[in-house]
Amino acid sequence: MNSTPERLQRAAESILENEALTADLDDAAGQVLMGWGIDQAQRIVAPTLEMDEAAVEEATYQPMRALRKMLRQVNKWAAMPDFLGLEKILEEAATTYGAGYVAPDAEARTQFIDQITSGVQNPAENIENLRRFIEN
Repeated sequence: MNSTPERLQRAAESILENEALTADLDDAAGQVLMGWGIDQAQRIVAPTLEMDEAAVEEATYQPMRALRKMLRQVNKWAAMPDFLGLEKILEEAATTYGAGYVAPDAEARTQFIDQITSGVQNPAENIENLRRFIEN
C-alpha cells in the first residue's frame, strides 16, 4: 500500500504531466486550470488512502477519467465560453465531483453564460468563475 503523500502526489502528477489539458491556454490560465485539476484529483484519491492498489484503481478510474475530460473541455471553453461547452463540462463534472453533486439548473447556466460573455474574455478569470459556478 502506498503512503498518503505518495498517492496524493501521484494524483497531482497525473494532471501536471498531461500537457493536452492546457494546450490552448496561456500560462496564467494554464496555472488556474492545473490548480483546479490537482485539487480535484487529490479530492478523488483522498478517500481511497486506506485501500489497496486494485481497489483504488476501481474507485478512481471513472472520476479521474471524467476529470481529465472536463479539464480538456475547460481548456477549449476558457477563451470562447458558450452554452454548449458549459453543458459538456457539467456532464463530466457530475462524475468528477461524485454522487452528491448537483449541477446548477438551466436558468443559472443561462445567467452564467450571459454574464461571462458580456465582458472582456480573460481565460484565467473565466476558469476561476467557472470553478466557482460548478462548485456552487
